[in-house]
Amino acid sequence: MKEKHTTQNSYYASIKLTKAIGSISKDGLTIKQMKIIKGNIRDARAKGLIPRYWGIPATLVELQRSIWEFLVENDIGLLNLYDLEAGKKFREERM
Repeated sequence: MKEKHTTQNSYYASIKLTKAIGSISKDGLTIKQMKIIKGNIRDARAKGLIPRYWGIPATLVELQRSIWEFLVENDIGLLNLYDLEAGKKFREERM
């Protein structure tokens, strides 16, 4: 049996985004997907863990940025980036 994640054995609650919410349309996240993400973030925080998603689509810049924006607005603990320049620009625009 797999041990549950706690602050005693984990620092992050981390999962591939599409594994958590399913495939992502080029039109963006659905309401159902947004609810799943919000619940995952809330549950991770309640356990004292830092929520993190990896595998955020990078092929469509607008989609990537809209997902980043949603995650940041919903208190993601760690924003996983593959494109550091795009991440830097995103951060600078939010300051």
